[in-house]
Amino acid sequence: MAFWRPKDRDLREREWRAFAGAFELEPAPALAETLREDLDLGPGAIATVYERARPDQPDTVVFEQANDRDGPAGTLAGLRIGVVVRSSVEHSSVSLRASARRHKILEGLAAGRSGAQRLDGAFDPEFDTAVSVYAREVDRATALLTRPVRTVLARLLGEADEVVASATASHAKGSVPRHANGAPPSVAIGPLNLYLALEVGVPFELDALGPLMADLLSLHAALLSASGKGR
Repeated sequence: MAFWRPKDRDLREREWRAFAGAFELEPAPALAETLREDLDLGPGAIATVYERARPDQPDTVVFEQANDRDGPAGTLAGLRIGVVVRSSVEHSSVSLRASARRHKILEGLAAGRSGAQRLDGAFDPEFDTAVSVYAREVDRATALLTRPVRTVLARLLGEADEVVASATASHAKGSVPRHANGAPPSVAIGPLNLYLALEVGVPFELDALGPLMADLLSLHAALLSASGKGR
């Protein structure tokens, strides 16, 4: 990657192996192109993919991808860290995306690009202050946002936002406004997949992924219940 020396890449690989061992994840490089296509990840190199697969449980996949972005000053090197839960049981009949709350103008641009609408969260002002949810099928998506789903989403995206902000601050000189990188963590919810995306400028400590993985699995369980398919 453009911002790493070879020895940095070796260190990162060792960090990933240690993290994978702690969480019983197995290398899964063959999934890289499937993830790229299914999640529309774009052309950046996917250097790391690990998977945890168990009978009668959803699969959990984590990956790291180079995420270079073009800006006014040229190409900016960055990383995309992803956590994916892949279920064999449909947990949602509608697709939606939730992200940590940002400025209304930025959210309007994001909604416009996707053709989705930001859901009105007036029924839960605390949740609406922290999380933005976008969907094209508004009524069906709103019905899916039960209190347990909202609770897990708010916790997950709040924790993820802290991770992104911490990675940004650790790389910057002097004090940096929180969320200075501008890209909010987001969760894409599809019928069978959940995808948490973290866009950062530099690597962060992988231990931070543990709670996020657990929360994504909790979200899967809450969605099953909201869909009437919980055990």
